[in-house]
Amino acid sequence: MGIYLKKDSSTPIKCTETLLVSDVSIFELDKHKLLTTQEAAVSLKLKPNTLAKWRCQGTHPELCWVKIGSRCLYSREAVKNFIHKNIKTTITSMNQG
Repeated sequence: MGIYLKKDSSTPIKCTETLLVSDVSIFELDKHKLLTTQEAAVSLKLKPNTLAKWRCQGTHPELCWVKIGSRCLYSREAVKNFIHKNIKTTITSMNQG
């Protein structure tokens, strides 16, 4: 569920966030500190192919990404929030979710 702009259209496609690429300047994107798929995968201790699969399947929409050209980029903040959301503190919490 990424935020991206089709090459053949000026209509942006929304993610789970309300942020649209057409509304974001380069300066604002820089503030989001975007990570490449490889960098996000390293941060999450996953393979880049796992992130690609999640993008295609719509799994984990809270791990929002943006497509710029042919590159899929992740917000550093979204990766950080994804990690914090998935912290488990007890065996019981692990079984719940």
